[in-house]
Amino acid sequence: MKSLNFILLLLFSTSCFANEIDRLQTNQDVSNFLIKKVDKNFKKYLPLDNSPKVVDTAKYGRNKFFKVDIDNNGLTDLIIYGYRNLLVVLDNGKGKYLIRYIDNGTFSLNTATLLSIDTTSTPRKIIIQQRENSEKKVDTLIFKLNNFIEFNSNPTNNLIFDKVTIKTMQCFGTCPIFEMAINKDRTATYKAIKYNDETGEFKATIPIKEFTELIALLNYLQLDKLHNDYAVNWTDDQTVTTEIKYNNKSKTISDYGKIGTFGLSMLYSMLFNWRKVIEWTE
Repeated sequence: MKSLNFILLLLFSTSCFANEIDRLQTNQDVSNFLIKKVDKNFKKYLPLDNSPKVVDTAKYGRNKFFKVDIDNNGLTDLIIYGYRNLLVVLDNGKGKYLIRYIDNGTFSLNTATLLSIDTTSTPRKIIIQQRENSEKKVDTLIFKLNNFIEFNSNPTNNLIFDKVTIKTMQCFGTCPIFEMAINKDRTATYKAIKYNDETGEFKATIPIKEFTELIALLNYLQLDKLHNDYAVNWTDDQTVTTEIKYNNKSKTISDYGKIGTFGLSMLYSMLFNWRKVIEWTE
């Protein structure tokens, strides 16, 4: 009787920790889950084909999904390697899901090939190869700072931050053109030039939370190992120039097409977003 009670208790405990993703078994299950639980807009562009004419038999081939707790929060996440995109749906608990695209699939000239998923240790890793990089260049990504970034096996906290400046150039379209500078005392300036929500010159003091996230990202980026120039091989894209002053030296990175690294993309997204979320004054 005691054994039976133990088994029932074990089954009950397991069911308590299981989530919606754990129950997914087929591509159709995944499609239904994405539309009903994550974002109804997935109905327009389902990442998986429920009845493909050709089946990719590779372990990490196209049109497959994988269930892994990639962010190590105790809840199973969903890695989807579809025909259009490589993306991850992260379970934040209580029916809340976070979508992160590893690439922009058919909507971009730079696609990502899923090579493998490493679950043998934490942090768990997604290993990919980007079309725009050499076949010898492999990216090992982990989920950190709320996004995917190249894994740093030897992170440090020895960065002495002085200043970061970002300048964006015009593209063939409405890419936001602006300049922003953040100082070590958290004071910042923002010059909105074109295709922003406003136009003019502004100033602000960056809140401690956002500033701490910036420093954490810069610490993790391995700035000394980054190239000074990155570029895509197509035209009419935007150039982002970033200058980072730290440890009594300066690093300037010119990135045409924002192709540099996943870490740099996180930095760009952070500073682009600050145009809207920071309380700027004229």
